[in-house]
Amino acid sequence: MKVSDIEDSSAGVTSKSLENNFNIIEKFVQKVKPYCGIGSLVVILLAYHGFLIAAGIHNYQKAAPLIYITLFLWLCFLLNILVSTEKFQSVYDDVAHKLDELSKQKRFVPLGLKIAFIIGLLAFTIVDSLKDMSRLSGFFAYIFYILFMFVFSNNRVKINWSVVSSALIMHYCVALIILKWSTGQWFFQQVAQLIVGFLEFAQVGAKFVFGFIAGPPNICDLAPVFIFTSLQTLIYFSAVVALMFYFGIIQVVLKKSTWFMKVLIGTTPVESVNAWACTFLGMTEAPLMIAPYFEKCTDSEIFAVVTSGFACVAGTVFAAYVALGACPIYLLTASLLSAPMSLACSKIMFPETEETKIKAS
Repeated sequence: MKVSDIEDSSAGVTSKSLENNFNIIEKFVQKVKPYCGIGSLVVILLAYHGFLIAAGIHNYQKAAPLIYITLFLWLCFLLNILVSTEKFQSVYDDVAHKLDELSKQKRFVPLGLKIAFIIGLLAFTIVDSLKDMSRLSGFFAYIFYILFMFVFSNNRVKINWSVVSSALIMHYCVALIILKWSTGQWFFQQVAQLIVGFLEFAQVGAKFVFGFIAGPPNICDLAPVFIFTSLQTLIYFSAVVALMFYFGIIQVVLKKSTWFMKVLIGTTPVESVNAWACTFLGMTEAPLMIAPYFEKCTDSEIFAVVTSGFACVAGTVFAAYVALGACPIYLLTASLLSAPMSLACSKIMFPETEETKIKAS
């Protein structure tokens, strides 16, 4: 018997086992369905929220992840109801039509407002750094790289400064929210703690499977083995992302979130989807979402895809650095800031000179 035959037989046994389990679950649902009306659903929801309140009172730290997930699901549910109303759809259509007309007009007024806003941000940065002028070194590096990219641009005349300025403003505002605003900093710290707690499940599983090799005792400075600790975190996170991608969760999140980047910055759908996906999936997995559209992409769009890939802090890399002891809040900040800045850099180095063939859908 060949090895391939053994693999095929094992795969067949696994698929049959899964199919039998799904059939059992489906039969159970069909039997219980007549007894599960609105009243039963209300009772289940009340019992769940009662348990959630009791858990929060007893130990808020342990119940916090479940509370945040529940609040997020309620927010998505309410937003879905709001979006599905006719009044919201009419307002949305009017706003989208006006934005489309504005994008077709000359951009002198919007660009002037953006330049004034950028000057205001620069003035705030200088005033905020008066007590420690060494902090302005990063600001001068910021200016240097923009000038450097402008000098070596593929076509300096065709640079769309409206798109570039929008990306720079978005990049700066996100940095201010995370690093300067106490509420924003607290929020992202909570998110970072949730991510770290989620990734720590991999370490618990690794210790259960590999024993003291993954978590050696604190004697003779015995360090854990990388392949049994950090690498297991990568495998765990990649498996979760693949599972969410299979069930369509990643696609829905990206479709809703890229709309903001497309409206606020003005980039094409392919560029927006790839830049936002790179912050979660990385430079190898994110382009797979837009692979069917590569034949229709312009050279500038391809360059933006590559730039976003090299600029991102992928989820697997995030997990690896956290497993090695890096600060998660800084990694999360860098991951979020990479999306708009990569688009700004790509539109300076390789501006759009063709008509895009891919429209938003």
